Amino acid sequence: MRQFNPFILFLFIFVHLLISSPQVHATNLESLNRLPLPPEKTIERLNELKYTPWNGKFLERIVNLNSPCKISRATIEIEDPKTKEKQSLLLRLILPKTSEAPPAMILVPSIDGITILEPTVSARLCANGIATIIADINDTSLPKDLPAWDHEDKVNRKAIISLRTIVDFATQSPLFDHEKIGLFGTSLGGINAAFMAGIEPDRLKALVIVVGGGDLPHALATGNSAKISRLRSRRMLHEKITSVDEYEKILNQSVRYDPIYFAAQAKPENIFMAIGAKDRTVPYICQKTLHEAFGNPEYMVFNSTHIPSVIKTVLFSFHKIVDFLRRRLEFFKLNSLNEEETELQIDAIYQDLQDNEE
Repeated sequence: MRQFNPFILFLFIFVHLLISSPQVHATNLESLNRLPLPPEKTIERLNELKYTPWNGKFLERIVNLNSPCKISRATIEIEDPKTKEKQSLLLRLILPKTSEAPPAMILVPSIDGITILEPTVSARLCANGIATIIADINDTSLPKDLPAWDHEDKVNRKAIISLRTIVDFATQSPLFDHEKIGLFGTSLGGINAAFMAGIEPDRLKALVIVVGGGDLPHALATGNSAKISRLRSRRMLHEKITSVDEYEKILNQSVRYDPIYFAAQAKPENIFMAIGAKDRTVPYICQKTLHEAFGNPEYMVFNSTHIPSVIKTVLFSFHKIVDFLRRRLEFFKLNSLNEEETELQIDAIYQDLQDNEE
């Protein structure tokens, strides 16, 4: 018996949020006070974000060859050059069945980790001849010892080191076209992508940033994500901070890594952003500020909050992302999967993720 397709439930739950929210143009807002760093400060921070180059070793295990796209898992080693700590990182690979190495997008999930969103994006990319490397690299745990003002920097540095190593893997592995590698991130993954736009502007040819933002102190002080709100409340109680403004001022002093700081190094022609005009999780002003810091790259805006903006991007406006990727990756392959095959591919990828959970 055919398994229940979670994508249908996903669509059913959110469709009522989508019908009444047409795409709109951005309104003009004043930028916040988080600015790109001067050159000497940029070099200083980039030196702090150095990584150990990939050792060239990976173990691939094919999971499914019967689905329209090949599904496999690969394990690579990440090493922190500062602490010398090593960790094995599991990557999920979805590859078109082609004779030539395909372009590839590194796909970074939100703070909620891998959900039905990643199989949906991967299947749609594969349907257009683009491979996906799903990389759940974010440490979303909360610090036990407060105030831990360095927590965000530690987490972001670890994510950046992991992503830079994954870029090594993507640009050196025989599985992919080394000259056509990009990164797709949503929410927290979009913030990761925003970092990488300025840190790896030459190796990453296309960056899709969905409801990701800059000016992290403002996002951390005002965003309504459950985990971010919980940490904010605990810190404010522990430090007897009485206002969000005071909390943000402390973060302005403590946060060393912010996508805004590296934005001047990014190549705006390689960036595509999807922005939520009513977003309070990654506040709209943070998304708009990042867009301006990047030099106003290609974008679309939805008159929606956080999750509906993500859903609209993936379900109703994905053709715009595909068009952008074809231009930036110089890849003009027409759809290789029809709608039924794409749906089957979503099922297969989702099942692989569920099997890994069990």
